[in-house]
Amino acid sequence: MSDRMDRKELNRAREVSALVFGAKHRLPVAIEVGRGPEEGIYAGMLASRLRTSETQIGVELKRLAAVGLLEALAPAPGTGPGRPVLPYRRRASAYWELAAELGRQGPPKRA
Repeated sequence: MSDRMDRKELNRAREVSALVFGAKHRLPVAIEVGRGPEEGIYAGMLASRLRTSETQIGVELKRLAAVGLLEALAPAPGTGPGRPVLPYRRRASAYWELAAELGRQGPPKRA
């Protein structure tokens, strides 16, 4: 996975995400998933990179899986039944590049 977004990039992505999607973590998650490996995507890994809670990231990953952008894989070996570590595989989609471009554009300039 590439280097994490710096604080300025992350804040810009969160601001755009809140404006466009009504959820500040949606766009940063999509950007990081698109930058990363095709499989072995974990909420904990992204939470660390995006400086937020694993629970919030897990919600976004589940949403992406629900619309077919991610595929949930079998729980990681050695994780407990109460809270298994669920990895995902990224599916090919133009969405990942669109998310990256939206993050690069940033929010509109204010007058």
